[in-house]
Amino acid sequence: MIKQTFLLLICFLTLLSCKDKNNDWYSANTICDCYTQSEFVGFDKTLNGCLEKFNSLLKQKKEEAENEDLENFDKNHLMELSKRLIKTCSKYQKDFNNVLLGRYSNRNKENLEQRKDSLLTVIVSVDNKAGRYIILSELEILGGDYDKALESINTSIKMNPNMEMSYFVKGFLNHRKGDFTNAISDIKTLHNITINPDLRTLASLWILNLEQEIK
Repeated sequence: MIKQTFLLLICFLTLLSCKDKNNDWYSANTICDCYTQSEFVGFDKTLNGCLEKFNSLLKQKKEEAENEDLENFDKNHLMELSKRLIKTCSKYQKDFNNVLLGRYSNRNKENLEQRKDSLLTVIVSVDNKAGRYIILSELEILGGDYDKALESINTSIKMNPNMEMSYFVKGFLNHRKGDFTNAISDIKTLHNITINPDLRTLASLWILNLEQEIK
């Protein structure tokens, strides 16, 4: 996977927690207030700026934990807080979308037609045709031709229905087009077939975010 795929996960690994008067140490409202009012620019920088002071409390909670799965302690609490932020913090949700939908914004867009033609030439003679159609779809996304990109990714899925990246790209395309129902279906398939725990976590949060958009 390309590094941008996991930008959100890198951000989530900075998420920690704070304590409210109900002894619930997931105070998403507190973090949302900080996030909304922050002067930082950028999803990750804003999170880091708001959540840095909560690092010690997560460590303390882990040391005090008796009956929890310590191996997955950080991940479990991180996931819960992330879910709460997606549900309660509109600015966080908006930036979450911007990171996902900006996945291809920094890619090289030079000589797109030449690159697509070269790819189409070799597709007929390579073994992993499904993988090549994923690349072709991404090039068509870079060119802004989402209909052709969807055709290419559907071709990839027909050739090999078990490639997780196909469903990531298709989910991206349907999300970008505003087809949230089909996007959820694509990301659920991604979640079910991937063996990558980080990608499964991202898929879970992406699905939740799409469900919030439908509401």
